[in-house]
Amino acid sequence: MKTVTARTILLFLLCASFVTQAKVDIPDGVRYKKASDKINKNAKRILKRAFRKKKLHSIFSQKLVCGPGLWRAIKDHHDIGALKITPAKFHVPISKGPNAGKFQKLRGALFQKDKEIRILSKLIQVNTENGINIRKLNRNEIIIYWGLIPYDIEEPVFIIESGKLHYLVDVLKKNNKIFWIDEVSTYRIRKK
Repeated sequence: MKTVTARTILLFLLCASFVTQAKVDIPDGVRYKKASDKINKNAKRILKRAFRKKKLHSIFSQKLVCGPGLWRAIKDHHDIGALKITPAKFHVPISKGPNAGKFQKLRGALFQKDKEIRILSKLIQVNTENGINIRKLNRNEIIIYWGLIPYDIEEPVFIIESGKLHYLVDVLKKNNKIFWIDEVSTYRIRKK
């Protein structure tokens, strides 16, 4: 029987901590605040459970921002059209090309009432019935989110993949509620 030394245990623990900490490629100029593994894992667990039990409305904040990509996809749905959703406007800076220095104006929405949030959660639930994968944002998704918001990106923030759809969710640390949701697979980033 082989004995396990303290050195072997220490090496194992160091390797395990690097494996659990997913690498995030943060572009220059983006203010991105990482959270501990414990905070991210807990938020991820809560998200998975809400999707599995079909109780998405329970993890949405009472002030929920719907980003432009998701809003574009759902605004004409008959259940959404019947509501009086508060509009949200986003002024996204254009950094390249002939319109550099100008702003692109995009529309989103602010869901504030329980009925609004329940309808939104049902629409998302229908689109994720074939299962989900929750992961950290990649470089392009960070660039997209950074261009839409006036504050630092602060974990826990995830992409929830379901088929071709990629929902970006930003979660409040204090209560694990989603306060921002967008569908980011339709955005395109211009290459240099």
